[in-house]
Amino acid sequence: MGNDITMALLTLTEIPQPVAPATQQPALQIKLRDDLIFTFQSYGERPCYLIEDPLYGNYFQIGLAEYTFIQQLDGHNSVADAAKVAPELDATQIQQISYWLIQSQLVYIWNVEQRNWFLPHAPRDPMQKWAGRLNALFIKIPLGSPDYWLEQLLPYTRWLLGWAFFVLWLLICGSGFYLVMANIDHFIHSASSLLLPHNALWLLLAWIIVKVLHETAHGLVCKKYGGHIHQAGIMLILFAPIGAYMNANASWRLTSRWQRIHVSLAGMYAELFVAGIAAWIWAYSDTGALNYLSYNIVIITSISTLLFNANPLMRFDGYYILSDLLNIPNLYISGQRYIRYLNQRYIQGRKITRPTWTGKRTTIIKGYAFASLIWRWLVVIGLLIAANHLFYGAGVILATMAGISMLALPLARFFIGLYKDTNRGAILRHLSLLLLIFSLFSGLLLTQVYWSRTITVPAVFDYADAQTIRTETAGFIKKIYIKSGDNVMTGDILLTLDNPDLYQEQRDLQLQIQTRELRRQHATTQGQLSDAQGENEKLQDLQHQLQEKNLQITALNIKATQTGTIIATELDNLLGVYLQRGTEILTLANPQQLEVKASIPQMDIDAFRANEGQSVHLYRHSQPSHAMNATLTRVNPSATQTILHPALTVLAGGELPVKPKAQQTEHKQQNSTDNSENYEYLTPRFTATLTLPPDEQHTIYAGETAFVTLKSPAQTLGEILWIGIERYIKRLQSRASNQG
Repeated sequence: MGNDITMALLTLTEIPQPVAPATQQPALQIKLRDDLIFTFQSYGERPCYLIEDPLYGNYFQIGLAEYTFIQQLDGHNSVADAAKVAPELDATQIQQISYWLIQSQLVYIWNVEQRNWFLPHAPRDPMQKWAGRLNALFIKIPLGSPDYWLEQLLPYTRWLLGWAFFVLWLLICGSGFYLVMANIDHFIHSASSLLLPHNALWLLLAWIIVKVLHETAHGLVCKKYGGHIHQAGIMLILFAPIGAYMNANASWRLTSRWQRIHVSLAGMYAELFVAGIAAWIWAYSDTGALNYLSYNIVIITSISTLLFNANPLMRFDGYYILSDLLNIPNLYISGQRYIRYLNQRYIQGRKITRPTWTGKRTTIIKGYAFASLIWRWLVVIGLLIAANHLFYGAGVILATMAGISMLALPLARFFIGLYKDTNRGAILRHLSLLLLIFSLFSGLLLTQVYWSRTITVPAVFDYADAQTIRTETAGFIKKIYIKSGDNVMTGDILLTLDNPDLYQEQRDLQLQIQTRELRRQHATTQGQLSDAQGENEKLQDLQHQLQEKNLQITALNIKATQTGTIIATELDNLLGVYLQRGTEILTLANPQQLEVKASIPQMDIDAFRANEGQSVHLYRHSQPSHAMNATLTRVNPSATQTILHPALTVLAGGELPVKPKAQQTEHKQQNSTDNSENYEYLTPRFTATLTLPPDEQHTIYAGETAFVTLKSPAQTLGEILWIGIERYIKRLQSRASNQG
């Protein structure tokens, strides 16, 4: 169970349609297998029988009429004779049941030529086979049956499955939730490092712990009620281990729906208990390996439980719990059957009977059908987008293969079936009419409907015309003349560095110059003009070196390059520290003159260029309800992956994702005073500059984050679609050129 339950739980009203016309009776003689196990069950007021296939580990649900008919297939009665004892079933239903029994390998077929019974091979649609091979979005890797190990473990863990442990579970989970909410700011801030490279190992370790416990809990509860675990394995989504599964089909033998719900709930029950313990450890442990692991466990259990396991719109634990609570064991299949009816009736124009259910089931099944269909396509589209962005060029191939699997092959199968259909003329006319209406409607929609979206980009307040003071020469800080907040004039000395090696090199050069000068004079007095000329050239080279050395020594006195206020932190701690050339020391700026720097993704740059010189809305994160008017003064013409300001990135709690620079050397990392210098944006971004009115600047601080909003120019939906396609093609071309 867990993230997957592969149950062949069907009712006979939902089995596949046979290829043969409904007017023909099956000509084959069939006999029910002797090893099948039939169990009487009831769902609400609906009695039924459950068929257990011990050979293949499948389970099927049938009604009373179908059970009566199937029991007559003993090898002596023909299909026609067996149908006489079930008058509730018409000829079409009898044919469907017979076809389904053969397809599911529940019956033997009589071989007329060899005069013996044989078990047919399960027919498989070749289109479906190819679809499974091409779709690499979802992959399952079976790891065998854990039934023996669960059997050995059950006696030691049975106490964990009772009511006494449930009281402890409530205390741990409730107190763990309280601890997280009491430290919610710290909890949210810690999420900024969740997807950073150094956290990958902890995330994987947390996933392994959580999923092993989740699936083990499913298996133990199933074993508690007498079930058998046929298979367990790992589920891959985009080649990443997203979940595990345990095939606990035997839980459908349980006559009590509350026992089946207990089996389905067991995985989430175990996960939440582990999350409660992890929350305690996270709240009371210091930063370190144990704290990281505990935090990741809380995150993994929260995401997997809310988005996957507890979600009834996907066929995971939540779906089977809902199905049992509603007493509708085939909720998903019934919903699919209703969607197929709408397709065949209103899109293909076929004259078919509407499926019906009793009581409130009709409304529930219809609502679930549309909700699950929408959710499923949202998930698939999201995975296709992710596949396109991952794995570089291979992502496009994966997305294309998945598209063929989910769209092209089903369409091919439809047209192959349509070619064999005697009613294909009417169906094609109906489809042509719908296509014409759809084309006209789409044309009007794409050319006549205009849309302007609200664009929001992150921004940061910074000093206007600020100058960063860096060392021009390496050396030890000998003296500091200023402190943060001091006002200085252009040319004022701020710091003095000391570099004994420079002074020694200066003296060496001076001595060499004196020596060359004496040699030049001696050669001149001796009339050795060529030697004198050579000495003169060497003398000029030494004088040039001395001039450069003097400039380096002069640069040991770091001066203010403009009038302004000193902005720096921990200046006093730098005294005596050796600084490399180019190290950033402080900033010179006017604290009363601030500007706004906004980071813009490539898809929104046209909207910002169109609004250059215009007033836009600016919101501080500290006051998100208060709109400030700012003027968009400049948009840089080129994009870059260089980080605009650390506060905008996930490194400092911002929203922009980053990655380590590709060729970041260890030397650079050690001498960098800003950790963000070792990272860059995932994709190139543009920078825009905005100015604020003077009356808005007195309560704002440099480094404070904000966000800018503006309306994009109104465009037709067709223009928006075309621009999106052009950008997508350019992005593919850019990837190809970068790889080349």
